[in-house]
Amino acid sequence: MTALTPSQEDIIEQILEEAEINILKEELFDHICTDVEARMTQGNCFEISLQESISSFGKEGLLRTERQTKLFIHQKKYLMKTLSFSFLVLMLFVAFSNLSGQDMPNIKPIDAKISSTFGPKLHPILKKKKMHKGVDFKAPIGTPIKATADGIVTTADKDWKYGNKIEIEHKNGISTFYAHLSNIHVEKGQKIKQGDTIGTVGSTGLSTGPHLHYEVREQNKPVNPEPFLSLK
Repeated sequence: MTALTPSQEDIIEQILEEAEINILKEELFDHICTDVEARMTQGNCFEISLQESISSFGKEGLLRTERQTKLFIHQKKYLMKTLSFSFLVLMLFVAFSNLSGQDMPNIKPIDAKISSTFGPKLHPILKKKKMHKGVDFKAPIGTPIKATADGIVTTADKDWKYGNKIEIEHKNGISTFYAHLSNIHVEKGQKIKQGDTIGTVGSTGLSTGPHLHYEVREQNKPVNPEPFLSLK
């Protein structure tokens, strides 16, 4: 299958930004990219493939995808069971480790509500689940982002997917990850205290609106950040 270039993906991202529809944007982006690539494989150029894909999906299709996806997530009660189990494991981990309060990522990175949760998301067309490895906080561009625990900055750079991003290594194999920033205020190797401002909310990388993508990782494996926030 013909693969899209980063610049072509940027065009699709811009179209989703201008649509201003409150949906699970990553899943929709993946669908359109897959559909455009399939049409290009059949011999069409990018511009024609994109136009045909957008026309076939349409605004009503976007709204339908939103309703179907929300219904799917609502019906998956096992996610709550997973959350409860994760919280129990986390409590035992804290009880038998040498972590202090500021060593744990137990504060919100920004003062905002979670707009997209951790867990599998339904692909709107292929009906396949894709893992959302963190949580998203919707907030205006420029909103200060705080380090959620003491640690050392291991990443402070930019790529095409996450845009401006930061990773901080904490104790006992825990790390936190912050993506789509408008500005980075720290450097690799810098020591950070819980509550320090490390950057600001943006919409860089594959993002269709201002928000912070935030992950907590244990031994480099993403885990649900929400149980950590309950420990404060």
